Amino acid sequence: MIDRTGHRNGSPAQGGILYLPIEVSVRELESRLLLAAVACAAGLEVVLGQKWLLQKNIPRMPPGVLLFKTLTNRDALAMREAHVHGYRTAAIDEEAPGIDPRTGGLRWVSEDALAQSDAIFALGDDHRDALAGKYPQHAAKLEIVGNPRWDLLRPEFRAAHAGETAALRREFGPFILINTNFGLTNSAKGPPEAVVRALVRGGKLNMNNPDDANLIAESKRVETLLMAEIGGLLRRLHDAFPGHRIVVRPHPNEVLEPWRKIVEGLPRVSIERRGAAIPWIMAADVLIHPYCTTGVEAFALDRPAICFKPTETPIYDIYLSSSINFLAHNTEELVTEVARIVSQPPSSFEYPVEFRQRFDHAFAGHHGPLSAELMVQRLAALAREIGAKTWQPAPGFHRWMWLKQHKDALMPRVGADQLLERLQRLQAQLGMRQNFAITQMGDRLFHVTATASESHVDDQSGVPPFWLRAHPRYTEAARAAH
Repeated sequence: MIDRTGHRNGSPAQGGILYLPIEVSVRELESRLLLAAVACAAGLEVVLGQKWLLQKNIPRMPPGVLLFKTLTNRDALAMREAHVHGYRTAAIDEEAPGIDPRTGGLRWVSEDALAQSDAIFALGDDHRDALAGKYPQHAAKLEIVGNPRWDLLRPEFRAAHAGETAALRREFGPFILINTNFGLTNSAKGPPEAVVRALVRGGKLNMNNPDDANLIAESKRVETLLMAEIGGLLRRLHDAFPGHRIVVRPHPNEVLEPWRKIVEGLPRVSIERRGAAIPWIMAADVLIHPYCTTGVEAFALDRPAICFKPTETPIYDIYLSSSINFLAHNTEELVTEVARIVSQPPSSFEYPVEFRQRFDHAFAGHHGPLSAELMVQRLAALAREIGAKTWQPAPGFHRWMWLKQHKDALMPRVGADQLLERLQRLQAQLGMRQNFAITQMGDRLFHVTATASESHVDDQSGVPPFWLRAHPRYTEAARAAH
């Protein structure tokens, strides 16, 4: 564990650089900041920020340890380039936490990415066993550590979300939360055909494989049905619970316009996408979802969640939430379950024991050392293999790049001062006495180090290029962040 000197396990700083690319800010940013706080306490420098710009700069930065968020064919290509330039690579699969690896197939995992990884972090026994069973030649690289996103759900971190949780309760009063995840039929990437083409290009699907083709067909059927069912469910909840607001939070990859049309004429229903999921789950009286990872997060937070399953389909068997949340097979079952939950004092709520046993087998890191600590132990060892380095960009370093609109939305612009505030809040929860220096080195790209002086921020990214400033998507809010 981290001690109050800011050194991990009392060990001296070792030096080296840890690179933490981020793709989906609401899902990954807070956990990467936790990793950064722990890594800085271990003597590492950290560069974190938007994945695309960070990976574009691999040849123009000093070698360090690059942590990948998934294990796809595209990741394998970037890993190979990183190795050419002297980096070490590690991977944590952010697609895995919501999946039951025993039935989910881990179809996005590339053997090439496993081969290119120097260390692979598994969520728990199920994840490790599934990877080792499918790819036994890479089993020695697997380490069970959990996931830093789930560190943030442990009791010792919940106070860090108290302010945001209280603010949401003041704004909405009692509310029912509905989270969706319709990444095929309501995707910001385009129609289902475009999504499938992208998955095929990335090596995640082979439409000549009958199993993959059947999965897509069934996913399309189920998502279309669910969107229609949730439209009716919203109207039923609106009438059945007049003392509650209803908040719908579509996945960051979803298009909002269809949801705005669905909720027309329902004055107590709001469509929201602000902030991370944790404060919303903590603030809600109950979460409703169709096989969403946030159902797993709700379980870890000891908050009630209901998985809405209005059709029989093997799709639900792929997702962990359907086995650790309450199930409702139709609208009336769901309304009855919501009424049962909201009629009881929150302190009396608990999940069945068998749900806890299933969760514990899927996830490590609920007690003792944090997942972030276990990961940094291994990442620091990889950094030592490279040798102590000081981060400095090389000539030709890219501070800006053009992003497609859906990528731009996945990681909204954030300022160094905002990151510093979040880092300080996290390290306070850890009981650390550590100051940080944060330098913005490019568009949503930051260099973070521990410092003996007062915490401070700096901006060396310069003025955005004219081609970006002139574009309508570069809003006043984006200008203010820079």
